[in-house]
Amino acid sequence: MISSHILVVGSETTTLQTLSVLTARTPYSAECAIGSEALATVQHNPQPDLVLLELGNGNESGLRTLRQLRFVRPDLTIVVLSASADSRQVVEAIRLGAQDYLNVPLQETELHQVLRRYLDPKISEAVTKQPAQAIEEFDNGEFFLAASPVMRKVRLQAELLANLDVPVLILGESGTGKEAVARLIHKLSSRSRHRFLKVNCAALPDEILESELFGCERGASFGALPTKTGKFELCDKGTVLLDEVAELSANLQAKLLHVLQDKKFFRLRGENMIDVDVRVLASTTINVQQDIAEEGLRKDLYYRLSTFTMILPSLRDRREEISLLLRHFMGRMAARYSRPAVPFTPA
Repeated sequence: MISSHILVVGSETTTLQTLSVLTARTPYSAECAIGSEALATVQHNPQPDLVLLELGNGNESGLRTLRQLRFVRPDLTIVVLSASADSRQVVEAIRLGAQDYLNVPLQETELHQVLRRYLDPKISEAVTKQPAQAIEEFDNGEFFLAASPVMRKVRLQAELLANLDVPVLILGESGTGKEAVARLIHKLSSRSRHRFLKVNCAALPDEILESELFGCERGASFGALPTKTGKFELCDKGTVLLDEVAELSANLQAKLLHVLQDKKFFRLRGENMIDVDVRVLASTTINVQQDIAEEGLRKDLYYRLSTFTMILPSLRDRREEISLLLRHFMGRMAARYSRPAVPFTPA
């Protein structure tokens, strides 16, 4: 049986030596290349089964190599290695098509798990061809379905982004599952033990929305009503989804930008600064580039929110999921009303 072949790409000889020692303790064959050597290797030799690519510590050389490798061999399976504390580098690698990432210094058990995931035929087939009926349920009754290739890619992106703890902007038409994707990211993240709350930014007047997001101090003129705690405080250590975020007023956009930058804010009519550790996910149905051009959404806020952007396809672009959705909803209704499920005709 021919062993799977790994190409290890690094920017320094010492890194390659370390990786060589680790990969030598696996059942796979491996060769090493420094930087641009990797491009010649994949162009003039049989395609490796997996590339382990060191991104480097904060420089652009690793990402440049990744772009080049994806250009000459678009179907390469690439796992990036990052020692940088700045997660934006890994996010950019995922955007460029990296299938997975590992933190440096490497843990040998984690490396072996990733290698088996992509090189063991049985495991890799299960990763790329998830069961068509696989539906992930959430506590609130919602669910996420990834039966089509495009939604399996969305599922993989959600898994990779879950613990990078960066803002994610989710775009798509109404009904494409933006909230389900946000809940999935939260569920797969280290924040899953804490709250997930959604705020519809288009549903409330400006002052009420500000109070809903940031809370409100009740002054003497408001009687004895208690202070209102906003969603950001309630979700400390958790996740907030800002649905239809482009509908925020200019004032609230500025306040949200401050929270994203400094993780601090004032309650409405408050005088004390409040510290908060919350992950912000955002979604919208509008064309954000057009909205920015029309001076609706602030460009600096957009860049903060869109550290990674996920674009969800409409159901008409993943029609193979329709029959699965129908059966799922039929099963749910049958259980709710204690009736037998009615079969669907092909039509």
